[in-house]
Amino acid sequence: NNWPLRVHTCRNMQAALLVCAQEGEYLNPVFTLFVYNLTQGSVSKVAFPVAQWHILHHDLQVNPRTQTVLLLSQGPQQVTVPPQGLDSQERRCLIIDTGFITEVTLSGRVVWSMELLPLLWPAYVRHLLPQVGCKDVCSCRISGAIGDIFHLNGVNWDIEEDLLYISLRHIGTIGCIDRRTKLLRWLVGHLHGFKYLGPTSPPAQTGRSLTDGFLSIHDVSKVGPNRYVLFSNGNDKWN
Repeated sequence: NNWPLRVHTCRNMQAALLVCAQEGEYLNPVFTLFVYNLTQGSVSKVAFPVAQWHILHHDLQVNPRTQTVLLLSQGPQQVTVPPQGLDSQERRCLIIDTGFITEVTLSGRVVWSMELLPLLWPAYVRHLLPQVGCKDVCSCRISGAIGDIFHLNGVNWDIEEDLLYISLRHIGTIGCIDRRTKLLRWLVGHLHGFKYLGPTSPPAQTGRSLTDGFLSIHDVSKVGPNRYVLFSNGNDKWN
């Protein structure tokens, strides 16, 4: 009943120390963390300013060594959209970009922040935009927000290697970011196309389409050398 003011993700920093994030509202550009000490039965509140019109989104990760928290957020971004039909022209419009990553301390200091849109948009325009079912990217409303194209919904922090593994739900793509350089190591998924090593379902299907591979994904994790596990809903209205 209190949407959008709700706690949506909690992670353990220690066995008895929980860090939880509260989604905000666009008119109140403040991120809020709650740190619960389960042994003492106490809670502290940490708030810090962020870019205007941003709210927290889905996931967070904590690093017990650095005592910092990795957060995902979303906010409006201007993009240049090429013509999508015979009568359309190139234009600028706002989309709700969910591709922001920020690392903060428990005292509310921002360590660094990055946006994925500049890294993803050129490939999206080349490979996926011609195939999406939506006639106008600037006005599509799929997950409650207009132009929610990428939908970054998960981040997993490999503390030993200092790498971030991300999942982008609406483009069926996973990736790896080097936290030190803030550069993409790799991307796998529909953004650049799959190389299939076996038959897809159903076996009789011929050709490849956006319905092959994984779609509407969440929570990618490394399970071994060059091996990863993720959750796929298997379908996505956006695609």
